[in-house]
Amino acid sequence: MEISILPNTYRNSDGTFNMNSSLKLCGQIAGVCYSKHGFSSLEKESEDKTLNRIETTLNNGHHSVYDHVNVTLNIKNIPKILAMVLNNEHQYTTSEKSLRYTEAIDGMSNKEIELYNKWTNILEEKIKKRYPTFEDKHITKLARENARYFISVFYPTEMIYTTSIRQLNFIVSVMKKYISQAQSENSLKLAKSMEEFISLLDKLGLLEERLQGNIKNRSLSLFGTNLKECNEYYSWVYSTKYIGSLASFAQAQRHRTIDYKIDPEMVKKEEYKKAYIRGAFIGGGSVTNPEKTYHLEFVTHSEEYAQDLSKLINSFGLNSKVIQRKNSFIIYIKEGEQIVDLLNIVGAHTSLLELEN
Repeated sequence: MEISILPNTYRNSDGTFNMNSSLKLCGQIAGVCYSKHGFSSLEKESEDKTLNRIETTLNNGHHSVYDHVNVTLNIKNIPKILAMVLNNEHQYTTSEKSLRYTEAIDGMSNKEIELYNKWTNILEEKIKKRYPTFEDKHITKLARENARYFISVFYPTEMIYTTSIRQLNFIVSVMKKYISQAQSENSLKLAKSMEEFISLLDKLGLLEERLQGNIKNRSLSLFGTNLKECNEYYSWVYSTKYIGSLASFAQAQRHRTIDYKIDPEMVKKEEYKKAYIRGAFIGGGSVTNPEKTYHLEFVTHSEEYAQDLSKLINSFGLNSKVIQRKNSFIIYIKEGEQIVDLLNIVGAHTSLLELEN
């Protein structure tokens, strides 16, 4: 990941942020409520008086005055899921690289590239057949927009992100809370990206520890709590719950006036793990009987994907292994009892009956 500060009143010649100058402005602004002669007189007050007001506001939690200074960041190679985290914390302005208009190749694994190109081609053919009057560039745009659903939510993207110094430090505080509580594989992976993000902000001089109090112990708004207890209703405003992919969530998030939250429990549910393995088995799995022993395998084209799939399979108490065969990476199981268990997991009951007979 790479972060740089775009032209700003408080950007130093070396590209870092002049936190002291920005705090000074906010400290002067904090005195407007009590000043008989307004801001012009505060600009002329002694530096000690301004510094004292800064200390007071930072220490007593009166941080709203630090929303007066904004910073605009150019964030490159940020994982999509981390961009979604930022885009769910109001207030902000963002402009992000669109997979509707640009081809998604850079930073993708071989397996993702294969799936992305495969479905881009399939969708182009289907859209062209269904809408023969559409221009080719419009067809390609629509195909890319839907093919992105096969890309990892950790796909690196680029965004221009603008928010206030107070808000940026608040986000850092809730990210630190998330990092300390991360347990699942994906949450740990996201936490690692957050650590890198925070480290880069620190190097740019954008962090002020006293703005990171998080007195109300808030969490990242993207990940909801007790969502099962939320009631559904429809009126001038509405509240509803549904199951969708992270890619569809990212698409819906473009509507800035809608408040979305993800149920963290969804990614932990056993049935969704089974569904993922079932899909992988349908796409590249097989069971063979070489006379003496049965052999079950998944054929993939990415070592990273194969290792991740093997780890997911083994979370059910199995002992799958990964080997390379020419340009493919194979996840395999040889023990008959474990093959039976895996076929049960993926719901391949016909194959299971043939195996047991």
